[in-house]
Amino acid sequence: FGQEVKPLLSGAKRTIGAFALAGICWFQKPFLEQPAAEELLDLADKAAVSLLPQLLKDSQTEVQNAGLALAASLAKLYAKTSRSWEPLDAVAEKIAALVGPGDAAVQSRSASLAARHFLGAYSTQEAKSG
Repeated sequence: FGQEVKPLLSGAKRTIGAFALAGICWFQKPFLEQPAAEELLDLADKAAVSLLPQLLKDSQTEVQNAGLALAASLAKLYAKTSRSWEPLDAVAEKIAALVGPGDAAVQSRSASLAARHFLGAYSTQEAKSG
C-alpha cells in the first residue's frame, strides 16, 4: 500500500489513486476467497475517507467520477464489514448533488453506476441492521 497506492493519492495522479483505493474497497467476498487483511482495509478506509471530499468537490468531471466510484466502493466495504457509515454520511449531500438532477450533476454512465452501487450497499447494510 505504502509503495504503490499512497504516492498516487495526491497531485496529478490522484484520480488513479482513487480508483486503486476503490479496487481495494470493492474486491471482498465473493470476489476473493480470503478476505483482505484487516490492516490493508484500515489503510484504504482511512485514505479514502481523507481523499473523498476533495475528489467530490473538484471541478473536473473525471476527478468527480473517481470520487463517486470511490464512494460506491467504500459503501460496499462498509456494508460487507459492518463499519460505521459516518464518513459517508458526511459527504452524502455532495454525492446526491453529483448524481441527481441539476447543474452540479455529473452526466456519465459511471456516475449513474456509482449511485446504483452506493444505494445498493446502503440498502444491504440497512437490511442487516434493521
